[in-house]
Amino acid sequence: MRKVLAASVCTVLALVLVPEASAERARTDQRRYNYFEVGAGRVGGRIGNAVDFDTYAEERSLRVVIEDQSGLIVNGDIRQDVDGDGTYELISHFCGATKRAVRITAGFPVRVGLREGPCRDGGAPLGISGVVKATFTR
Repeated sequence: MRKVLAASVCTVLALVLVPEASAERARTDQRRYNYFEVGAGRVGGRIGNAVDFDTYAEERSLRVVIEDQSGLIVNGDIRQDVDGDGTYELISHFCGATKRAVRITAGFPVRVGLREGPCRDGGAPLGISGVVKATFTR
């Protein structure tokens, strides 16, 4: 009887503590964008607007959601400059939100760009104003 009770207590504790441990492994950050701010917009490239996020040494993956004020899906991409040449290389393209976590290189900034043109399934031709939410995990 004691063994069954001890096993039950251990199981309950594991179920309660594991979600908390995994929650500590994720960090969410957000940045606002506004296409009409000074310096934003198309400047010699195809990215209409972009926001940058710093990463920590242990962060290995990223999920992104773009919430535009229009309520429409916005075309976006994720880039990183891991070789230090000043060019952010494309890691992933998405529409509205990443479908799954995207692998990133820890310790290097991430740039989330809002691309011009609608997604294949419709949406906004350009993100005007809104929030980019990024969730980093280990």
